[in-house]
Amino acid sequence: MNRRGLAFVLALLVIVVSVVVLSSVGAAVRAKVVRESMQNESASAEDAARAGIERALAALANQSVTLTTPNDDWYTLSESGGVKFTVGNASFRVQIVDACSRVNVNTAPAPWLVTMGLTEDQADAVVDWRSSGSTPSAQGAKDEYYNALSVPYNTKLRRIDRFDELLLVRGIDAKTLYEPPTNTTAAPLANGSTSDQPTIYDLSTIENRATVQRPDGSARQNVNTATQQQLQAIGLRAQIAAAIIQRRNTVSTYANVGQVFQVAGITNADAKVILDNLTTSNAPTAEGKIDLNTAEEAVLNTIPNMPSGVAGAIVARGGTFNSLGELSDVAGVTPTTLRDLADTFTVSSQSFIVRVVGTAGQSKVALEATVMINNGQPQVTKISRPWFTDAEQRWGWLQETSSTTVLLEAAR
Repeated sequence: MNRRGLAFVLALLVIVVSVVVLSSVGAAVRAKVVRESMQNESASAEDAARAGIERALAALANQSVTLTTPNDDWYTLSESGGVKFTVGNASFRVQIVDACSRVNVNTAPAPWLVTMGLTEDQADAVVDWRSSGSTPSAQGAKDEYYNALSVPYNTKLRRIDRFDELLLVRGIDAKTLYEPPTNTTAAPLANGSTSDQPTIYDLSTIENRATVQRPDGSARQNVNTATQQQLQAIGLRAQIAAAIIQRRNTVSTYANVGQVFQVAGITNADAKVILDNLTTSNAPTAEGKIDLNTAEEAVLNTIPNMPSGVAGAIVARGGTFNSLGELSDVAGVTPTTLRDLADTFTVSSQSFIVRVVGTAGQSKVALEATVMINNGQPQVTKISRPWFTDAEQRWGWLQETSSTTVLLEAAR
């Protein structure tokens, strides 16, 4: 081979090597650009999600703590995530849920957990998990069980902090919580087949709180300390006021307002006064109550001793209860019903769940925040990331939004 041919071969070899090197560098650069782009999109999606939480706080800024209804700003903001809010080149969908429209798994007794779809063993295990003490209930579990697992741990013995914490409880797995129950003898909670039934997740919250006040916002009268004159002053007839005092003095003090309905002769008018004005605690708030104005029929049907048809009659009111006393007007509600359920309900809430999905490019970030109304101001007390990747579907949102609201124009 002459020198000219050798030079050509060497030049060609240099070109080939250069192309290979440049291709490798180009691929690495492209991968880096794609990776950084995805990271930027993910960060933008999270920023959008947090902007959604701020938008929810604005909707709750003037929320009443004495009456919560579907006419409130928070409810009409974006029902079922139906509105797309754009923030520059990103967007978010948001939904605010009244936490008092759900069953509080930190306060619900075992029979209530069973009507939600847990087995008796599972329900007892949940109660044991969140309760102090080392002795398990008949069908529950404490440290003796959990310490014997291949990966041992202790019973919580205090409040459940995250819903998915229930996965640590004996006998409970993801199917139990996130799929319609199939191993329960409880009556169906909603119309339709088994697959149409709500999941435990759909029915639950880990925290809710409502005010314990009269409709005008003033403090309720403690039935265990009130005089007959004070009971008459709130609107009770002298005969009923005297009977309430007599039972308190001869039988026992009242453990709850429902026991007041054991007094003979209570009329519908008396019932309204009792429901709107009396309490057995001096605490200004209470946990675990269900909001008559926002709870779905399936949630109402989980309540133990709920008479047939009453849940539907409550929902038919369309969230128009202005006071707890109006419960006595609902078809099918009797003094016996009120004895069993008077302490279950509220028409107000101080607690809300904000569900939001932020989107930027191909990235999505779902967040769930707990918001409490404290001293008239909404405050975020907790933010968590759902473990599942199909948040919009699990939250029952429509696949497509119905409208778009521009909060900030996209950069050109």
